[in-house]
Amino acid sequence: MLKDFANSIIPKLREYDRKAFLVGGCVHDLLLGREPADYDVSTSATPDEVMHIFPETYAAGAQFGVALVPLPNCYVNRAAIH
Repeated sequence: MLKDFANSIIPKLREYDRKAFLVGGCVHDLLLGREPADYDVSTSATPDEVMHIFPETYAAGAQFGVALVPLPNCYVNRAAIH
């Protein structure tokens, strides 16, 4: 479910003409056949744009370009967008 959710973020950002890719440890884990604990997405969207596209998003270091999109109805798993 988390993987599907993370993968749904990328096309949504691209609908707004922003680049978006899975990055970081989740890519490493996926290549090794492991289930990542969370997913990181790198995008050309600003944190404000991400929070507009995903209203449930909250800033978690917006000054560093990081916003968190929580998995619906779950506060533990999330996708970080950089």
